[in-house]
Amino acid sequence: MPDPQDPKDLDVATRERLGELTLALAEDVFALRDPHLDAIMRDLMLQVGRVIARNLEDP
Repeated sequence: MPDPQDPKDLDVATRERLGELTLALAEDVFALRDPHLDAIMRDLMLQVGRVIARNLEDP
């Protein structure tokens, strides 16, 4: 059974939409200008970047 939490089990369109939503969330958080939230969002974006890089390496 596919695991909805595993990016490998998501189709391309779903991964793309998730990426769009993540960027929108980041923009909203950075607009708040809260240093603590900025640090959390930056860490999250680094993690997302690693997932994207792995996805690009997969066929």
